[in-house]
Amino acid sequence: MTPKTIASISSHSGRHLSEVEYFNPDETIITALKRAISNNQDLLLSLDQSNELVLLGSRGEYFSRLMDEERFFTSPVDQIDITILGKADKRSPSTESVGRGVDELLWRAAYYASGGRLMQGCYPADMVEIAYWPNLTRLPHTSNTGRIIALFSRHPAPPAFVARRLNVPAEEIYQCYSAARCAGMARPINRKFEEPRLEPHRHQSLISALMKKLSSL
Repeated sequence: MTPKTIASISSHSGRHLSEVEYFNPDETIITALKRAISNNQDLLLSLDQSNELVLLGSRGEYFSRLMDEERFFTSPVDQIDITILGKADKRSPSTESVGRGVDELLWRAAYYASGGRLMQGCYPADMVEIAYWPNLTRLPHTSNTGRIIALFSRHPAPPAFVARRLNVPAEEIYQCYSAARCAGMARPINRKFEEPRLEPHRHQSLISALMKKLSSL
């Protein structure tokens, strides 16, 4: 976890548990990633030449060329160029290359986008259950994340209860829950929910791509 993220959480540690802030996944790269994954699409996502990511939704893998993960995942989605890759596109990794699982990608995206806020669709009253443990050695986390995951795994509970039980800031619970929920590792067992159906990304026309380039000059 970066000092910037730690400072963000620490600065809110005195906030009352009922004062919850939310973030909209549509305003970050999260929904774009989920759209591609659910429709088996392959994408090249680029913030700049030093921060690019290839998502192979068709294989459930991703390949990262990110120099600054936190900056990439906290940038507004309209600042990121999204290109649909064809099957024979030279920018796609070879079939012999092995990437990382998309659940790890979604954890990273929601973890950084959260910054201590709850993702929309998650609520403080949710009885959170962790279906399976993430591999924290490969993921951004705090020193308390393992304890949080362990408690949710043993006893489904609302975030406020976990915060009091473990004596950690509620924002750390919200960040962990948002990341785990986005990655498909967590779910609320006290209410029914369905993930929205996401339509596939559309190929940008030449004109719209050109206009976007011109507007950025």
